[in-house]
Amino acid sequence: MYSYQKLQFRYAMLIRKRLTQSIPHTRIFLRTQQSATMVSKLALFLAITAALISHGNERLADAREVEIKVTGDLHTESNPNKSRGSCNASESCVSNLQELFDPEMAMTQIKSTQHDTIDGIVHADLGDHRIPLYRFRQPQRISEEQLPFQLALVNTIRQPHRISHAASHRIARDSWFPGYYWSMTLICHCKNHTYHQVGWKFTSNEVGDDDSFYALIVAAPDSSKRTPTAFNILSQQAPGWMLSTMIPANETSTGGGRFGKPAAATM
Repeated sequence: MYSYQKLQFRYAMLIRKRLTQSIPHTRIFLRTQQSATMVSKLALFLAITAALISHGNERLADAREVEIKVTGDLHTESNPNKSRGSCNASESCVSNLQELFDPEMAMTQIKSTQHDTIDGIVHADLGDHRIPLYRFRQPQRISEEQLPFQLALVNTIRQPHRISHAASHRIARDSWFPGYYWSMTLICHCKNHTYHQVGWKFTSNEVGDDDSFYALIVAAPDSSKRTPTAFNILSQQAPGWMLSTMIPANETSTGGGRFGKPAAATM
């Protein structure tokens, strides 16, 4: 019993030392064995309280982290379905991507291209039309992946579509077609009623010049299937950052000098 009391007393002395170090101008006198027991109990109480506070802070931190994730998503604030790229309920969708390319709207004259990103130009015959297909890759200064794309150019797209701007006009002016800045072209796909990117819109940099055209992403048709088309229109589901700057095509400004306020994008 004596050894236990002695150990308890030494432990109380250690607690007193710690308390006086952590709480300035505090003095604790241990004159009796009873006071040592009281200090030990006080120390236990403080330890339990500290543990509860620490646990509460961790739970609070977790709650704040979840809150940041939810409120930080521009699409889940007003419409949870937008986080998955779902189209507006009243929006017209495109069921056949091939309808986006109108041979009568095709641009058959070769456009001037960016010398360090063009990999070549091939031609595809579509009826009486000979369509140039531009093979580009993304510049490394914009995307390290340098993804390849094959594009067919048209003067306009008659189907309902939307436009998503680049992160800045400086980035948008780094264009496959010099003299034009780019923005992304999206449509509502009927397959799953979500927004898909089908290409880019290129608009003249010159103030007051309304010249613009579209570049659709295309690929050679499946050789195992008999098809009258010279190429297939491709699409990819639009990521969240692309949706955050999306506006209806009829709201886009023209004239080169006017540019939207986008959040993030990559050509």
